Amino acid sequence: MGVSIKYAEFFCQAKSRCISIEVLNNNLNEYYNDMFCPYCYKAKLYFVKVAKTPHLRTKPSSQHSKDCIRYYEPVLSRNIKKISKILTKKQINNELHSTMNHLLKLGHNKNKDSTTLAEKTFLSTKSKSVNSKKQTRKVLKTKSLNRKFTQLHDGKIYKFYGKVKLSVYENIKREEDKYYYLNILTKQGQIFGIRRNKKDMLDENGKYNLVFIGWAYARENSSSIKVRLLGEMAILYIKMNGEA
Repeated sequence: MGVSIKYAEFFCQAKSRCISIEVLNNNLNEYYNDMFCPYCYKAKLYFVKVAKTPHLRTKPSSQHSKDCIRYYEPVLSRNIKKISKILTKKQINNELHSTMNHLLKLGHNKNKDSTTLAEKTFLSTKSKSVNSKKQTRKVLKTKSLNRKFTQLHDGKIYKFYGKVKLSVYENIKREEDKYYYLNILTKQGQIFGIRRNKKDMLDENGKYNLVFIGWAYARENSSSIKVRLLGEMAILYIKMNGEA
């Protein structure tokens, strides 16, 4: 399970912490036999070197623990619209917080509380066939904001996450039409824009850990990427405390 899923970070046993894939650009030999699933720390990963989007995958011979979110396959695109309509606020909240907990672990040493929250983050249970009561669990695909957004991701729903800079743009054509844009600047220099009905109160000089669920669309003749959230509450951010 989880073989088809791409990873943007890995758990290093020698350093007892999760590390971004970016370090592999010049240090692959150092970590070659020490790259594990960043969620369960058990399944071994291997590096896939491709020009546009290098990434990590699970070794076919390796297994995730059964309580790992990556033990289960992601929801298929053709099913996501139906599932997104029936998600409860509690399920969305669990999705956001589980990924935020993972994001806060990146770059930090493993501790006693570094357990997965897979049991809280399954989007659906679905029978394998009409006549079967056996159920399968599915999870939502994730996309790091600090890995380049390309046409492969355009118009697809993801749980986006990353360490970013945030700013707010106020758009006032008429007072009754006032709205805001939450702008997200990534390490790749890409800008994501989310339309908001209320102004987000931010420290625009600070950096944030951010998670949101939604669809992203590249705009023609524009460097910014438009985001449509799954719902107004499908976003969570926490200011970083002096982290790089």
